[in-house]
Amino acid sequence: MRSVTVLLIRLKQNFLIGSNKVNIGIVGGDGVVGAYLGKHLEASGFEITLTSRRTNRLAPLKFFDLEDSAFEDRIWEQVGLVVLLAGINDYRICREDCNSDLINCYYVPEFVKKCLLRGKRVIYVSSNSIFDGSFPMPEPHHQPTPRIDYARQKYTTERMITGLARQLDALDRLAIVRLSKIITAKTAPINRWVETLTQPDAMVEAFSDFVVSPISLGYVAERLTETIMCWQAGIYHFSGDQDVSYYELAVLLAERLEQGSACVINVDSSAKGFAIEFKPKFSGLMSGFSNFFTQESARLPSCSVERVIDEIVIANG
Repeated sequence: MRSVTVLLIRLKQNFLIGSNKVNIGIVGGDGVVGAYLGKHLEASGFEITLTSRRTNRLAPLKFFDLEDSAFEDRIWEQVGLVVLLAGINDYRICREDCNSDLINCYYVPEFVKKCLLRGKRVIYVSSNSIFDGSFPMPEPHHQPTPRIDYARQKYTTERMITGLARQLDALDRLAIVRLSKIITAKTAPINRWVETLTQPDAMVEAFSDFVVSPISLGYVAERLTETIMCWQAGIYHFSGDQDVSYYELAVLLAERLEQGSACVINVDSSAKGFAIEFKPKFSGLMSGFSNFFTQESARLPSCSVERVIDEIVIANG
């Protein structure tokens, strides 16, 4: 693989938004990632359009529902690039509700098609769960092996929108971004750990048999912004630099809060009666990029677990 430095030098030749004047549309702009990304892009000088399907949304959010058949030009005509964060992401709903398949695998591709037909670029945000976790650090060109319904829907959508882009001769305007687990100060059970660990004589329980490759919101926003600015059509992996158990993550957090590792109790999820639907042996991705046209690939920066812990602590003051 080529180094990230060489890749970025070459990508600068294809710089998309040198003046930062192209409007970036974020579908799911009221979600955790969408709201944070919107603020980051604004701070970087971009104009943004945020949408939400909630009827009780607040300005500047604009109403948009993927299930609407009409393409609202009043919302999208100024938008040059769309970041697609909407869809059904709950494992249980994807398993039990057939409408999740309709939304994720029909309405999402239909919206992508409408965007591409109007000359817009699209970033579709996918998940590390499309790999079954049986081997470490899969690269962007590796064959996905989805095991749960949510992952199968994600991978089906990836294939559908890639096929549509090829049919429309618009593959140069599509990017697929796969993320590992985003951990914030509000993520359960981290939010409860932080509240407990700030108290005297604190004790928390954490699973030692459940691993994640954590990434922070700041890292995601930086990587997505760079993807926008240094446009290349292809598949991107943004991941933590290592797999850690929830127990190891809790220990690191406790030490950062000066409580010490002794206040974290190592427990097994099965022994505690928790049936975790997707419990991979490996969770991380090899952070990198694979070009749709040339299959050229390159490594990209990963997120350190220390950065994740730092952002959690900073968010809690």
